[in-house]
Amino acid sequence: MRSAGSRRATAEPAAEGVRCRVVGPGSGAWFIGRTTGPPSVGLRLRFAAPGDLWLVRPRADDAGWADPVALIEPGPARREPPCPLAAECGGCHWQQIDESVQLELKLDALRVALSRAGLAAAGERLRAAPAPPTLGYRYRARFQIGRAPAGGPPAIGFHRPGSRSCLDVAECLLLAPELARVYRFVRQRWRGQTTHGLTGVEITALPGSPGGLVYLNPRDRPPAGWPDLGRRLLAASGEPSSPVAGVSVRRSAGPGVPDGLGARSIVGKTPGGHPVAAAARGFLQAHLAAADRLADEVVRLSGAGAGVEIFELFAGTGLLSWRLAAAGAEVTSIENDPLAVEAAAALPAVPRGRLRSVCADARDQAAIDALAPRTPHAVWLADPPRSGLGPIATWIGRLGSRAPEKIVLVSCSLASLTRDLSVLAAADYRLNRAVLVDLFPQTRHVEVAARLIRTA
Repeated sequence: MRSAGSRRATAEPAAEGVRCRVVGPGSGAWFIGRTTGPPSVGLRLRFAAPGDLWLVRPRADDAGWADPVALIEPGPARREPPCPLAAECGGCHWQQIDESVQLELKLDALRVALSRAGLAAAGERLRAAPAPPTLGYRYRARFQIGRAPAGGPPAIGFHRPGSRSCLDVAECLLLAPELARVYRFVRQRWRGQTTHGLTGVEITALPGSPGGLVYLNPRDRPPAGWPDLGRRLLAASGEPSSPVAGVSVRRSAGPGVPDGLGARSIVGKTPGGHPVAAAARGFLQAHLAAADRLADEVVRLSGAGAGVEIFELFAGTGLLSWRLAAAGAEVTSIENDPLAVEAAAALPAVPRGRLRSVCADARDQAAIDALAPRTPHAVWLADPPRSGLGPIATWIGRLGSRAPEKIVLVSCSLASLTRDLSVLAAADYRLNRAVLVDLFPQTRHVEVAARLIRTA
């Protein structure tokens, strides 16, 4: 039997199973293969690469899935994963695939999604923008915390592939040095400690910031007695300073119980030297070097410059807003998280242009209608959550003479992107350009910036 990452060919091992050729990635964190003998059957399997020939064992109790037995012949894109935990960890999906091929697979997925929706962009209108580095790039990450065995420390790391069980991960190759420092500290402080009710933690760090932000149980209610857990991180026993600046939980901490300790936000600089802010419980692009590239593309797609008015929805902590205003544009940014708006206000003043931040809900149509530009010449920009614009896309199409002539839409989901584009296409918007920025190397996830032009 051979290593899954090896590229050397070997004879088929004598083991029970069927031969399966991998066709390509599926719509989730798996790959599609077809058995080679008649009849040809489609199967899903993990940790594969396009062109691989595997010996697999179909699951009797899970139709359509197969478990790999051994790799018979590697595909041309397969490589040895840089991380020794790649096959066991669900944090990365594609470490076994050469990075240039990863980008092509994502661009192909974008082409297919647009084509199926009748939105295909021709030739030069669709392109991919690589954004190194491809390892050590994450400044924000969410970690799982498994239930501690009797007398043992809790597992802190990532879910195993296709499972809710937690794999203990001491070091992750995707973490930037600033984030890795905070993560190591968090693990050390909690090892051997009681962490009842603690199911996960999201950590954010920034270059140039003295400390990171720790968000406990981002998907669950606050853990029991959470302030004590937070104080363990903020206290710097035996150290000149703690690498944790602030700790927070969801707002439902309970009467008289704080939902945050320490700093509510931090400010630093991206690898490209641009100011960036992060808020407690707030969203931040994890790959800051790629976020620089994304901002460059958004500035280009929006035509930001002196005299250009831009109306931005889902502005977060101002990563795109600040860059657009610094290019000379007159920017009004809308964000419903008051902590994110507060963090954006801590950014340095823009050297030119104008930036006005408003705390409002982009899904409140009455509020947005009152704030929206009265002229169609303003550019609208939106970087919504994974669920997409939803009803906002329909509402924009019904603005009549006030509907913007140009929209720039940023999306991390091909499903919501194509749905929103289809709704806007029905309102006479044409997809003019689309750029895939690789914000998530080693994973299947995509980030797309698209420009739409109104034709009516």
